Amino acid sequence: CRRIYASFTEYTPQILGLDPDIVRDWDGFNNSEYTLPEITSFLALKSNSVHGLYSAAQFLKSHDVGMYNNAKDVAKDILLLCRKLLLFEDEVHGSFLFRGLSIRNP
Repeated sequence: CRRIYASFTEYTPQILGLDPDIVRDWDGFNNSEYTLPEITSFLALKSNSVHGLYSAAQFLKSHDVGMYNNAKDVAKDILLLCRKLLLFEDEVHGSFLFRGLSIRNP
């Protein structure tokens, strides 16, 4: 499991099948576009990252030192992948995603 997440962190979003223009044009709601491989890859990476973080968090509660250390390493790789996806989304949609909160709460 760790090797899979670690390998994802070594590639650019484009190599992972993410196309900024297609993701930018996707409305996020229209199910007919789910068939596009770029959208499918984008959603799968996000979903796998969230599920991976949840699983790692469960293992981090373990009292087994080996399992705890392994979960810690996996969580680190997953967080790197999440960071990569977040930076990709910032590149695609711009920083307005993050400015929205600060505009409402000056």
